[in-house]
Amino acid sequence: MKRLLLLLVAAGFCGPVLRAQDFTLQPVPGEPRTVRDPLYAVSLTFPRGWAVKMAERWGSQETTIFFETDKSTASAPSFYYRLFATPMVLTTAGYEAWLAEQVQKKTDDRRTALPDYALLPNSYVITTIGGRPALAWAADFTLRGAKWVEYFTRLVTEKGTFLFFMKVPAADFEALRKDFDAMIQTVRVP
Repeated sequence: MKRLLLLLVAAGFCGPVLRAQDFTLQPVPGEPRTVRDPLYAVSLTFPRGWAVKMAERWGSQETTIFFETDKSTASAPSFYYRLFATPMVLTTAGYEAWLAEQVQKKTDDRRTALPDYALLPNSYVITTIGGRPALAWAADFTLRGAKWVEYFTRLVTEKGTFLFFMKVPAADFEALRKDFDAMIQTVRVP
């Protein structure tokens, strides 16, 4: 009985490790809008007028960085990444198929809460970032009677998956997209 009680107490102390934990990104000297995650060797430069709102680690080698922008106070630009426990080695076609599967999973997930969630025509673009396979897409939906857009770009390497995403009022989408796409092109990943 004492042993069981000790195990339960020990498990209680380990519990917070699985919860989200805020951390501070390192600024890159001489580059005031460039930040680096020293643990996972990820860096990016964010646009003028943007700021890092918060960064947190959670799950298994997962991190999300939340940004603020001066162009739309209602928007929520973010960058999520997860390093794989074991490398995922695929051909270019294999990575593209994996990326397409991720789009479908995300779309199905969103439709559970947003029934009119739909991919925008011609928004599905296979591309590369730093020579690595990536996929960009956008969807629109209605939230509290207003039209919104959710925009994604997912990059995959053998070491991890890296997802840029933002939810933005439809009227603000094109103004933010240019800055968001420029930031995506600056990312450096393992």
